[in-house]
Amino acid sequence: MMQPLQNNSLNVLGRILCVLLLMTSGTGCKTTDKNLTAPLSPKQPDRLPREFSNARGGDEWDRIIEQLGKNSLTTAEADFAFLVAENYINQKQLEPALKLMRAVFAAQPSLVSGLELVRLSTLSGDITEAEQIARRLQLFYGKSPEPSLARAYLAQLRGNRPEATEILESTYRKHKGNEEVSARYINLLLETGNKTKAKDVLMQSISSMPRSPYFLLKLARLKTEEKNYKEAKNLLDKLLKSSPDNIEGWTLAGFIAIQEKNGPEAERYFREAYEKQPENDTLARYYVTQLLKGNKYQEARRLLLRLEASSDSQDQFDPDLMFQLGFVLFQLEDFEEAKKKFLSLAEKTNEKDRLYFYAAQCFERLNHPQQAFELYSKVQADDEIARLSKQRIVFIKIDTGEYSTAEALLNAYDDSLKQKASEDDFKFLAGALSKMKQFKKAQQFAEDGLKKFPESVDLSYLRAAYLEHTLSRASSIQNLEKLLGRHPNHVQTLNHLAYTLADSNSRLEYALNLISAALKKEPKNGFYLDTLGWIQFKLKQTKDAEKTFSAALANEPDEPVIHEHVGELKFSVGDYPAALKHFQTAEAIFKKHPAWKIDSDVEWSSSRERVKKRIEEIQRRALPEGSS
Repeated sequence: MMQPLQNNSLNVLGRILCVLLLMTSGTGCKTTDKNLTAPLSPKQPDRLPREFSNARGGDEWDRIIEQLGKNSLTTAEADFAFLVAENYINQKQLEPALKLMRAVFAAQPSLVSGLELVRLSTLSGDITEAEQIARRLQLFYGKSPEPSLARAYLAQLRGNRPEATEILESTYRKHKGNEEVSARYINLLLETGNKTKAKDVLMQSISSMPRSPYFLLKLARLKTEEKNYKEAKNLLDKLLKSSPDNIEGWTLAGFIAIQEKNGPEAERYFREAYEKQPENDTLARYYVTQLLKGNKYQEARRLLLRLEASSDSQDQFDPDLMFQLGFVLFQLEDFEEAKKKFLSLAEKTNEKDRLYFYAAQCFERLNHPQQAFELYSKVQADDEIARLSKQRIVFIKIDTGEYSTAEALLNAYDDSLKQKASEDDFKFLAGALSKMKQFKKAQQFAEDGLKKFPESVDLSYLRAAYLEHTLSRASSIQNLEKLLGRHPNHVQTLNHLAYTLADSNSRLEYALNLISAALKKEPKNGFYLDTLGWIQFKLKQTKDAEKTFSAALANEPDEPVIHEHVGELKFSVGDYPAALKHFQTAEAIFKKHPAWKIDSDVEWSSSRERVKKRIEEIQRRALPEGSS
C-alpha cells in the first residue's frame, strides 16, 4: 500500500486523485513515463467534495487550481496535476487546464505534457507560447519527430507554408520510416501544388512501407486524378486485401467504377462500404444512387425504409435520403406516400422548388390537377425545374379544357424565350398545340425549331406526323419513310409509320418489320405492343395477335384503344360476349374523361365512335329475330 502523503499540498492532491479514480477506472501518470499502480489510502475519500464536475463552482477548488498553478511541483504533484488537467480538458474547461499544464511542464518538461501544452496554448490562441514550447521540446527530445510536426503545424496556422515545408522536409529526411511524418509532408506538398515532389515522396514511402493503407490509398487517389484507373485499381486491390475494412478504399473503388461506367461494380463497392459502416448516411446515399441507376427500386426502398426506421426521428433523417425515398416511391407508383415525403421535406428546407415539382407530379398521377397546378405555380427558380413546371401548367390547362388560358400561357412562354429557345422548347410548343388540334400552328413550331436545330430527329418526326392532319396521310407516310432512311432506329418514327400503315391496310409485312425493330429497343412499351398486335390481326395471325394484345394490356391496362383492338379480334372470330366486354371496358374508360378531352385526341375520338357502333351492333345481334 502507498504511504499516506504527509504535507498539506499532497493531501489536497491525494483527494483530487481519489476523485479521478472514482470518476474513471484509473489511469497512469503521464508526466514521468511511470505508471502509478498502488491504490490510495482508503481513509481519504471522506474528505472529498461531492461533485468534481462542478469544481470551478467552489472556492476550495479555485484555491486548489491557484495553488497548483503557482507552486513548483514535485514529480508526484506534477503527475496528479496532469490528471486533473486532463479531466478539465475532457470537460472542455480550457483555462484551468492550461494553468495546470503550464505548472506540470515547468516542473516536469516531458514530451507528453509539452505536446499537450502546445495543443492547449494553440486552442487558447497563444501561438507564440505554443511555438516556444515546441522549440524546447525539439531541443529536449531531438530523436522524436513530434516536436517538429508540432512546429510545422504552427507554421501552417500562421500561413507560413514555406517554413512548414522546410521543417517537414528536414523531419522527413531524419524519419523516412515514420508514416505520420511522410503523410504530413506529402499532404503539404500537395496543398502547395508540388504534386511531382509529393508523388516522389509517396513512391519512396510505399517502397519502405509497402502495406501502409494510407500510402496505398493516397497513391490510388493520385492515379485516379490522372485517370489512370488501371493502376489505381491495382493499388486498391492491395489495400483492400490487407485492410478489408478500409471504407475510403471501397468508396474510391466505387467512384472509379462510375467513371468506367461499370454500374454493377460501382454498386458492389458502395454496398461493401455501406455494410461496413451502415450508420454513415453519405455511404448510404452513394449505395442507393447506384441501386436507382440499376432500376433496383424495391431494393432501394427496403434499404431507405430501414434507414428511416432506425433514425431517431423524422427530423433527424437525412434530407437527401428522404428525397431518395420519395423518388423511389414515385418510381414504384406509390404516389400517395411519395407525395407525403416530398411535402414533409419541403417544410424543413429552403430549397423547395424540386420538392414542389415532384409533389405536383404525384398529384397529377393521383388525378388531382388543381393541387398539382398550385404546387407547380410555387416553383420560383429560373432553371430546368421552373421550365418543366411551366410546361406542366400548360398541359393541366389543356387537360382541363381551359384552352384559352393554355393558349395565353403558350404565347407568354414563347415570348419569354425570344432567341433562347431550346430544341425541347420547340417540341413542347408543338406538342401542346397538337393536343388542342391546332396542327398548323404545331407544324409551324416544328419547322421553326428545325431552322435552329436542323439535325433534330424529334422535330423532324413531329413535322412528318402533323402532315397527316395538315396535308395528307400519304404525305405524312412519305416524310416518315425519309426520316427513317436517315435515322433507322428512331423508335417513335418506327411505331408511328407501322401503325399508320396497319390502319391503312397497306404494306403490312413492312409494317411488321418496323414495329419489330421498335420493340427491340423498348420491349415492354404497351403502345408498341398494341401496334404489333394490330398488324398481326390484320395479317390474320390471330393467336399471335391475342398474345401480343394481352402483353400490351398488362403494360397499359387503362388504354381504351387497346381494348377496342382486342374487341375487334374477338368480334372477328365470333366471340361476341368477349368482344362486348372489351368494347364496354373501352367505353367505360372514355366516360371517365370529359368529352372535350376525348375530342382533342384524334385517335381517342375516332376510337370512341367505333366502339359505340360495335356495341350497338353486338347488342342488335343478340336480339331475337323480328324484334327491333
